[in-house]
Amino acid sequence: MTNSELIAALSDPAAIRKRAFDLLKEIIRRRSLEVDANLVQELILRALENREHFGSATKVLDALVRDVGLFPYLNPDKVGLADRIAIEIHRGANLEQVVFHHPQAKVFHAIMSGKSVVLSAPTSFGKSLIIDAVVSTHKFSNIVIVVPTLALVDETRRRMARFRGHYKVITQVSQKPGTNNIFVLTQERVVNNPGLAQVDFFVIDEFYKLSPLSGEDERCALLNQAFYELSKRCKHFYLLGPGIRALSDEFQHAVSCLFFHEPYQTVVSELHQVSPGEKPLERLKELSRKLSDSTLVFCSSPEKTQAVAVQLPESSIDENILDATSWIGEHYHPEWQFATHLQRGIGIHHGRIPRALAQLVVRLFNEDQLRFLVCTSTLIEGVNTKAKNIVVFDHTINNKAIDLFTFNNIRGRSGRMFRHFVGHVWVFHPPPQEELPFVDVPVFTQSDEAPESLLVQLDEDDLTDGSEERIRQFKNCPDLNFETIRANVGIDPSVQIAIAQAITEDVVRYAGILSWDRLPRWPELLGVCEIASLHRHGTT
Repeated sequence: MTNSELIAALSDPAAIRKRAFDLLKEIIRRRSLEVDANLVQELILRALENREHFGSATKVLDALVRDVGLFPYLNPDKVGLADRIAIEIHRGANLEQVVFHHPQAKVFHAIMSGKSVVLSAPTSFGKSLIIDAVVSTHKFSNIVIVVPTLALVDETRRRMARFRGHYKVITQVSQKPGTNNIFVLTQERVVNNPGLAQVDFFVIDEFYKLSPLSGEDERCALLNQAFYELSKRCKHFYLLGPGIRALSDEFQHAVSCLFFHEPYQTVVSELHQVSPGEKPLERLKELSRKLSDSTLVFCSSPEKTQAVAVQLPESSIDENILDATSWIGEHYHPEWQFATHLQRGIGIHHGRIPRALAQLVVRLFNEDQLRFLVCTSTLIEGVNTKAKNIVVFDHTINNKAIDLFTFNNIRGRSGRMFRHFVGHVWVFHPPPQEELPFVDVPVFTQSDEAPESLLVQLDEDDLTDGSEERIRQFKNCPDLNFETIRANVGIDPSVQIAIAQAITEDVVRYAGILSWDRLPRWPELLGVCEIASLHRHGTT
């Protein structure tokens, strides 16, 4: 039987009921011949999608599940003693309801043994669950979790709330720490944070953003500085993110850590190429009518979410959603498109939606009360969603083509453990094809890609000769002192100096614009924005 034939049979309940043992025998044969491990895992997951049709052969399927380390999918009440012992060994510390799969357990035990860990794994791997398990041990007094967006701050704060009996959860610089603390912060809130005097363990989510290759220079510089400042206080860390091939040699020499590259699947993700034709919105309309399960639609901008939402078919909604739309209409506007689409069973999520409403539609979608959720990258970057189908309608963010990191992050939202063993990804544009790059962490390697806004923040003793030479011009600048340059964290020193020179050259004009000490008036605000905008884009 070919792989294609086997996959087709495992998707057909009638075929499974007719020859369940023969199909499992085909999987066992591939396993024993050491055929591609990812293929074998996929076949087992496809079998689990239709587990109830295997009858008495279910025991054979369970043996395969255990063999590849998928312990969360075993029912301890329906397996033998040896399997029950294996399940208990893979329990997540003090989280009694959590059972790790084998690679998860391996990473968790490495961290608990005192090793710093960098984990590269798919979205469905369960990387964040390892954080929860580490927290549950109460081994560390002060834990810092660095996340890239405010949406993730909110989600992580809610997740950490279960540990409030032992820890104080802090998300704002203004909050006073307690005896034991979990700091959930963006990179901006980590930098120069006086509350982080003592750190025992820290986590950086989406660690690939440390690399200049991610295309977000300012965020990259700030995240590197956050990593640098945390590593000065604590050498024990956990970095996690989607499929990275390797770390740069320079980083691994500079920092003591274990790197785990785990392409381990807990769900199957099927990719389907859609031909958009001349009218892609019409093609989306046709496709959406065929997708009966939960569907996440990715768009490039808030404006595009509106154009997409009107093409999606209406779905029935519960009374509580009607109550929510009435409240939204009363407190915002009765004709606001967010509310009108919600009445049709369609959620919208992007950066302009009030945070509480954005959280509401994610919760409703995850609880299967909304069939469609239309979103931009604000939802894709780490917020957990459970979707059978992902539609990648656009292939850009901020007019830039989606890179492979982001595409894999979007693709990884299809399928979810215990909910959808097989997810489907529908793409309207060819996915990125380049190889996953090596991740460089310029704060430690100080490569040519390291931004000067980062280098000026490093202690002199940590600078290489090359980096010292690069920033010498800023230390001796007659137009702006070095301490002022350093105080403007994350801002390109050359831009700062250019602004200082422009002000000096036309001091009469700018004296009136910049001499306010309370809230600026409109002419003052406009003047500040103009000079910042001109120099940010390299114009004079």
